[in-house]
Amino acid sequence: MIKIYSVLILFILASCHQNQNKQAAKAFQKLDSKPIKNVAERKPDSTHETYPLVIDTLKIDLQTFIVIQNDPRDDKQMNLSILNSKKDTIYVHDTYATNGFNFEDFDNNGMLDIRLDQITNVGGVSELIFYDKNNKIFKAVEDFSNYPNPTKIKNTKYWYSYHRSGCADINWGSELFKIENFKVIKIGEIEGIGCEEEKENGIFIYKTKGDSRKRIFSEKRKPGYYSDKWDYIENYWNKNYKKFE
Repeated sequence: MIKIYSVLILFILASCHQNQNKQAAKAFQKLDSKPIKNVAERKPDSTHETYPLVIDTLKIDLQTFIVIQNDPRDDKQMNLSILNSKKDTIYVHDTYATNGFNFEDFDNNGMLDIRLDQITNVGGVSELIFYDKNNKIFKAVEDFSNYPNPTKIKNTKYWYSYHRSGCADINWGSELFKIENFKVIKIGEIEGIGCEEEKENGIFIYKTKGDSRKRIFSEKRKPGYYSDKWDYIENYWNKNYKKFE
């Protein structure tokens, strides 16, 4: 087990992101000579620079956790780790190249969750980590990164996504989904096809279950960029989500 001693911790504090809050700094000042356990040590060499970490504290269920993420350019260190009050690493995220994290109550259950923004050419892609209160552990929500730009439908258990599907955003899609047992479950799709090279153009809506889908609505249109798509998606899902339950 590799150890990081207090001198390294002080160096990390000095190089942390400028938006690191005072609470996180205070938590790290208390990490005296006792090492943080199970956190990979970054050893600079002649071919790699050392980039700063992002550090913050998260309070859940009367516990304080320390969340640490390296700069996305530094591929020699862990992506994101969560430490408990004993300074043990209790969670390590297995996906790299993220662009920072933030805390939010994504599912409106009264507990803060962790959102990680991914660096992609699609835009709006993120990953989500929930706290499992029953088992006292953190879990990543399976398949969440496949649903970019998620928007909550108020007073429901549903969200809808938006993503480009090619042809310079002339083709696009939106999925209606819910989250159960730490996994995204897709129940509906809106598909916009405006590219001239396609066999058919328009807006098409599907009910989905697992890997299967059934078209329930078609609105044929001429090829082109559908500038009303944002309002179309919002209005349709808000008015019709019950049809997919």
